[in-house]
Amino acid sequence: HVPALLQQIDGIGPKYSELLWNHGIKSIAALAKTSVRDIEYLLSRNPPFGTRVLASASLFPAYRLSVDSYWVDDRSIVFTIMVDGSNSDGARQAPFSILAYTEGKHMLLLKFEVVDVLSQSSYYETQVGLCNPIPGTRVIVEAAPEMRVGCLQRFEATIPDYDFANSVSDSATDVELGIYDDLLEDLVADSELK
Repeated sequence: HVPALLQQIDGIGPKYSELLWNHGIKSIAALAKTSVRDIEYLLSRNPPFGTRVLASASLFPAYRLSVDSYWVDDRSIVFTIMVDGSNSDGARQAPFSILAYTEGKHMLLLKFEVVDVLSQSSYYETQVGLCNPIPGTRVIVEAAPEMRVGCLQRFEATIPDYDFANSVSDSATDVELGIYDDLLEDLVADSELK
């Protein structure tokens, strides 16, 4: 049952989880953005209950997933996957997994990696390449901390047609790798925590 993910928070059981869910608070991130007073009002509790709930919610990993891509040539596209945990003030950092795959008739696992994060100001970057990609194929990248439910971030993009003008040549010396502009328009920019 989906409201059960809020039960990971100290002080939130099945009844409170259901009440929060029915009032539109359906994720740890949404709970963390709710005021102390609103939590106490919705759950008919007295202070310092709301403060304790928010303190528990603040311990969950918070990070931002972003993906850039560029064509190397007319047969290869590269995706750069970045996970930034530097906005996790006070959060317990945990190992997280990255999963990248294509969706559709010919599903293909591009990458599965478990990364151990040791500091609160963590940043991790990895790349995955795809040879002979089929334009229009959906690429999905997911990042989720291990040991926590409901903190998954998902990023989806459609592989665009190759555009020679926006690709990287072998002689490119520019640090910016000619990110394919049309792909950026199709990206789901800031995915919400689910």
